[in-house]
Amino acid sequence: MTEKFLISEVIYSTYKDRLDQVATEYQRVNSEPLEYLLLPANGDRLPADVLDTIVAAYFSSDIREQELARPFFGSVRRAQNLRWLHVAHAGTDDAVFQELFDRGVNISNSSGSAAEPIALTAFAALLSLARDLPRFAIAQKEHRWAPRSVADMPTELRGQTVMIYGFGAIAEQFARLAISVGMRVLGVRRSYPGASSAGLLNQWIKPEKFKDFLPEVDCLVITAPLTQETAGLVSPEVMSMLPRGARIINVARGLMLDESALIENLESGHIGGAYLDVTEEEPLPSESPLWDAPNLILTPHDSSQSFGNATRADEYFLQECDRWLRNWPLLKAVTDR
Repeated sequence: MTEKFLISEVIYSTYKDRLDQVATEYQRVNSEPLEYLLLPANGDRLPADVLDTIVAAYFSSDIREQELARPFFGSVRRAQNLRWLHVAHAGTDDAVFQELFDRGVNISNSSGSAAEPIALTAFAALLSLARDLPRFAIAQKEHRWAPRSVADMPTELRGQTVMIYGFGAIAEQFARLAISVGMRVLGVRRSYPGASSAGLLNQWIKPEKFKDFLPEVDCLVITAPLTQETAGLVSPEVMSMLPRGARIINVARGLMLDESALIENLESGHIGGAYLDVTEEEPLPSESPLWDAPNLILTPHDSSQSFGNATRADEYFLQECDRWLRNWPLLKAVTDR
């Protein structure tokens, strides 16, 4: 039986030479021929006998953009011989991925491909909150000239402490920006970061100890994946432990933050401002009180958008192809479920 690799026509046509080399090397290493199966661009279902031949698949950015995610995942769910799936984005908390994990499918992702634009967006939000730009935006809409009083003078970021929960690729980029304005950086991560990451930290903190440091945190940034351990992470208790006026930034998942508690803390002024790129329910309903919460910046899960992301994601995929065909451990394997 000729084994099949499910990909989009865009990916195959763009990287044909490299993918053909992968197929040639795969047959040499595994003594089995490998062919590329192109996902039907019209969304048609693949026949059952074809699905049985699929051993690998790539959920690339163009599949999502062309709204072919449903037929793609319908195919991989029914491909009972699937051994490896690579996804072009970082998040793998949807139910379909848990189902594939349970079947023993190896899943890898392109985490880090959008790290720079996400970090830039998050840091832009921090700067906006630090300089009271949301307040001036309201005054502009109301045609009010509203200079600050001495009592409203903002505190400088230099010397403030930012805690980044989930010290991965996004956190590294954010930390560099924070250091550039003189901020102190605390990183929360299970294991000690590598040399390049460690050099960006003033202190490494294990997740079970992060609450001990909250009273000294001026800005809490969430970049960790959604897991059983991180669901509900930013709880009412966590918000209460932050000093008055602290800010919260969430570019991870909406289910990691208690939105009702955030609104209460923004209205009371205990939390001085927040930026959410993600919410518990997406799209955010028009009747949600989040829309009118004070000092809250909202974006529609859009912080990662950048023209360079797809190319970077594809490069991670091609690197993993070279390892997968040789049965080597995948560098971008997803281990948190």
